[in-house]
Amino acid sequence: VGGGGNGNGNGGNGAVDGGAGGGGYGEAYISAARLGATETVTIGAGGAGSTASGGNGANGGDTSFGAHAVSTGGAGGQGIGSQGVNGAQGGSGGIGTSGDILVAGQGGEGGGLLPNSYSLAGSGRSSALGGGSRGTVRIPGMGAEGGGAFGGGGGVDDSTNGSGGNGAAGVVVVEVFT
Repeated sequence: VGGGGNGNGNGGNGAVDGGAGGGGYGEAYISAARLGATETVTIGAGGAGSTASGGNGANGGDTSFGAHAVSTGGAGGQGIGSQGVNGAQGGSGGIGTSGDILVAGQGGEGGGLLPNSYSLAGSGRSSALGGGSRGTVRIPGMGAEGGGAFGGGGGVDDSTNGSGGNGAAGVVVVEVFT
């Protein structure tokens, strides 16, 4: 599973931030004859939460087991650091790009303005193997939650010092059958 993207950076008064997408999933059934003498394993990092006002979240990294099973990380959420903007886009989910079973991660939830100048940050979303995290609501100085198992981090809302939630790292699982 690819790493989850992160939520975006802290928002200004009345700002809204989108949550990150969950990582993609690729699974492969590989006979011993198809394996090389060595196989390269890459674990995608979860995107780090932005601390900049209006900063977009970083994307999660790609995860792979050789060329047999490959998946992309989720995209970070959009950050909007000013008033008068109606919404911030959530990051897209990662995808499985190589393997026998390919599953896309869920796209992050967008943030939006609510009546009476309240706003709600978008939640990070799930991958095939685990959940994302919720965004925050008007809690100054409080950052968003990080992604659950392989999910995206949440966005922050109306914080002065909060940061977006970090995405979770990818994982490679190898099972041997005899």
